[in-house]
This record gives sequence, structure tokens and C-alpha cells, in this order.
Amino acid sequence: MCGIYGFSRAPGSTFDGARFLNDALSSQSHRGPDGVGVHIGEAAGVGMARLRVRAPLGEPQPIPMADAGYAAYNGEVYHNYLGRTPDGGAGEVDCLTSPSVDGMYSLLKINALGTTLEIQRDTYGIKPLFVRKHRGALAFSSEKQPLIQGLGKIRLRREAIAQYLAFGRPIDGLGFYEGLRSIPAGGRLSASGDTLVQASASRDIAQRITGATLRAPPCHEEVREAIRDAVGRTLVSNRKVGVAVSGGLDSTILCSELDSLGITDLDLISIQALGSQDGITDLSALELKGEAWKSWRLTASRFDPATYWRDLRRAIAILGEPTQMTSAPLYLGLAEKAAEAGVVVLLLGEGADELFCGYRSYLPMLSGWSLRDFLFRPLERAVCQRLFSGEIQARCAAALDVFTRALPEGDQWTQLRAAEMSHNLEPLLLRADHTLMRCSIEGRTPFLHGDVADLAFSLPIDSLLSPNQTKVFLRQAYFRDLPAHFSTEIKKPFRAPVATWFVGPLKAWLTEEFSRQEAVFACLGIEPGGLEHVLTKTAQGHARMAKVAFCLLTLGFWIDWLMENDLIDEPDIARAHRMGNEGPAKR
Repeated sequence: MCGIYGFSRAPGSTFDGARFLNDALSSQSHRGPDGVGVHIGEAAGVGMARLRVRAPLGEPQPIPMADAGYAAYNGEVYHNYLGRTPDGGAGEVDCLTSPSVDGMYSLLKINALGTTLEIQRDTYGIKPLFVRKHRGALAFSSEKQPLIQGLGKIRLRREAIAQYLAFGRPIDGLGFYEGLRSIPAGGRLSASGDTLVQASASRDIAQRITGATLRAPPCHEEVREAIRDAVGRTLVSNRKVGVAVSGGLDSTILCSELDSLGITDLDLISIQALGSQDGITDLSALELKGEAWKSWRLTASRFDPATYWRDLRRAIAILGEPTQMTSAPLYLGLAEKAAEAGVVVLLLGEGADELFCGYRSYLPMLSGWSLRDFLFRPLERAVCQRLFSGEIQARCAAALDVFTRALPEGDQWTQLRAAEMSHNLEPLLLRADHTLMRCSIEGRTPFLHGDVADLAFSLPIDSLLSPNQTKVFLRQAYFRDLPAHFSTEIKKPFRAPVATWFVGPLKAWLTEEFSRQEAVFACLGIEPGGLEHVLTKTAQGHARMAKVAFCLLTLGFWIDWLMENDLIDEPDIARAHRMGNEGPAKR
């Protein structure tokens, strides 16, 4: 795991590539505490901050390649096209020409002439990579901050803010900032000058999903073997390995497989928010059957509301955007506790819910909801009618139309799974990457490796969902090895109980925050009457309305961060922000 940065400059461009790379490496030392370096050619350059997990100790960064190019590489390759684990560093980069490679990675490779960049990301977008067009050049970074803080003021995409409140994130895939976006998951691109083009076929998730539906469904033991193999693959490391454990199904399955593999001397990290059901305080709660777990160590920590809201502001600054995920500060706590335990590689359960239909929000589709109802739920539609003008609502609806038309052909369940893998999964992976890497920890996601995803995609929906239960297939596959309560227990999402806090210790604070941000929200096209409606319903204990309130709060915190660091060119927002923070509600 590393931080990678690069640029490609057109003739006549005034872009200072060397300064950008050096500033990025200086500000992103958390992504690479084990060494930094740059290579600059005639019209392009790359930089790399290295967290050395298994690469050869003598290998420099960026990585010199046999073709005289240099690679800035972030991630891990677990199996190459020969089914072997390649050597770290250059050995991994050499594998990326094969479409059958299994790993998590992003890559910037400069050619021998120093004129063009090759850009790649893994199929699921586990490793992030962003690009901004600026002054006749393209600048690339593992995190958004160097592209915002290091390249001058940027403008916001107002339509993205409306999409965020309607759908949970900008559904058009263009992000929150003008001219700054994510390189698509699975992308294989080339940059020359200030032009970015597709170099070869992308590793497309939708194709994998539709292809898998043509296969015969696997049995329970096949899926168990695939998960066990994936867990084994993701253990390759020369640094200390740990596991994030919530006491839920996914992390308990990972622990069960690690125990069955006889893996000893592991550190387990568990975080719990006050009032939630997540987290464990004793390893015996996992009810594992083997002996290896008895050598494991558990670090458990709790969040209270005051700690949570402090860390939420930190999380927004780290992500560089607002978020609907109440778990973002919990991940920061997870990272800090793991770092205290000396962990450098942390196994996570991300991806299992999307692969095996783990969210209870899927269940209404069994009773007649359409895919469009799922993506833009009746409550969110009603709230948006209060929050936004008819014109803004129409633009959100048009963006949703474009998104759904781009989904692969097939029944609504095939389309749902494609939508979830492209719309819902990447923000979760970004949260894990950015918060863990803030403490120089590499997050790994076994469920997204080996044959697990292809087997999951081939399962029919009636084996995954029942009218009252999710992840039915996984529960049945591990019935004999996990605590009995998993057979009937409703999913416990890893999140903070903000709905409870908003009617209790944080009720008055929420009202003050909405008042402080009201002028800013108005600049963003959010109607005051809509804000009052959200606040009233939240105070009455409406859980789903509390989620909308949380999204508005993080939107306000994001604007705070941008204004406090003078990062955006938005005079009307600046005036409104000053107005709100000059009043008595300032905190």
C-alpha cells in the first residue's frame, strides 16, 4: 500500500509538475512512511510514497521497470495469471498486463521517453485514484487533497450536492468538484499531454455479473472453499496482520476461516459506538471451534457522542467530501487502535453485503418495489420535494435516468447487483482506504478476491434473500461453524446510532448546527422549509429522517473545511458561511 501521484503536461502548459509531486509527497507522508521518490520526464512524471508490506527492501520508489519506464504503484497482487503470488513491487506491476490478475491496485507508469502515463485501477476500485485537469495538464493522486489544496481554488458541482442528498452520493460519477473525478474502477487508460483516453478494454464489473449468471450456481462448500482460499491469499505480508471484528456475520466468517487455517498471533480490533449493538468485548463471543484463536489478542474501544462528532469533522477532512456513512469516524477509531497494536495490514469484511445481498433495504424489492424505487426511495423522493425546487428535482431525475440506462441488460436483480457494485461499494472502499491509511495501515478485503465474487454473482436471488432475512446463502453455508443466533438474527449494520443521539444528548446541538448552516444551505439550493421538516421529524425519532439530517450535517462540515482552508472559489458560499459563523450559534 502506497500513495501515488503523477502528471502529464501538454506543450506550452504552465503546470509545475515537480512542485506538485513534491508537495503531494510532503502532505501525504501517512500513505508512505517507508520512503518517497519521484521520476520526471520530458512531459510527465510520477511520485510514490511507500508503505513497505512485502516489496524487496532495496527496491527504490518509483519502481524502475525492465522497459526503462518507472511505476508508481499502490496495492497488492495476490495471484498472477499463472495462479502464483508474484514477488512484491516490480513483480506485481509486471502482472498487470494480464486480465486474470487477482489483486487490489492503482498504477501510474511513465514510459521510457517520459512523455506518457499508463493508468490502471483494479476491477472493484479497492485502491483509489483521482485526476484533476489544471493549467494544460492532468494531475493524479491517491487522495483528493493534493489536487484541491495543492493546485489552487476549485469550484463545486452544485448538481452533485442535490444528487448526494437524493441518492447518497453523486450518481453521475463525476464527484463533488468541477474538473476533479475518480478514475473509473477497472480503468485501463493512457494520458498524453492533457488528454486522457482508454488504452484497452476495462475490467468491467457489469460483464462479470452478467457472465456469472450463465453459470450453474455453486453449493455451500464451494463458496466456503473460495472464501477460505481468498482469506489465505490476503494473508501474504511481511508486516503484522490484524482483523477488524464487529461481531457481525462477515467478520465472524473471516475469523472462523483464520481459525480453521491455524493462523496464530493475530490482533483483533473492535469498535463500538455508545448505544449500538456492534462490537465485541471478549473473543469467546465468536464461539470459534478451533485452537488458533486462543492465541489472538482483542483490542476493544467505545465511542461516545462527543468523541464521535469531533472525529466526524476529521473524517470529512480526510475524505474530502460529505458522506452518508455514519461509520466514517468509527473507522478512524479502528485505525488508531490498530496502529497502537502495531498492525500494518488489517483484514476487513467489505464487499460481502454487496456480493451476498446483505442489506435489509433489498427486501422491499421482493414485495414489488422497482429498481428505481430502490435507488430513489419514496421517503427520499418526498424529502427532496421539500428540500429542492422543481428544476433541481428534474435534474436529479434525469441523472437517475442516465444511470439506470447504463446498467447491463437483464432482470432487475442483475441490474440491482451491478448498481450496488458501482454505486454503493466504492464509497465504502474509499472510507476504509483513507481512514486506515491515515494511520499507515493497509486494508484488505478477502471477499473481493479469488473466486468469491464470481460464485456469488451466479447465485439466484431466492438463495440470497427471503422475505425476512438477508445473506441467506452465507448463513446456511456456515450454519455449523458460527454461533446459532446468526441463523435468525437481523443484520446489525456497522454504524453509529445517530437517530438515538439526535433525540437525546445531541438534540439541541443539531438545531444549532442547522441554524448556523442555513444560509450556506440556501446558497446550495436547499429550501429552509425542507430543513425545518427534516429537523422536526428527526426530533420526533424518525430514524430514516435522521439519516437525511446526518447527510445535511456532513454537508455543512464539508463546507466548513473548505472555507476554513480557503479551498474553493465560491463567493456566495463564502459570504453565507461568514454570516452563519458570526452568530450566537457558532460552536
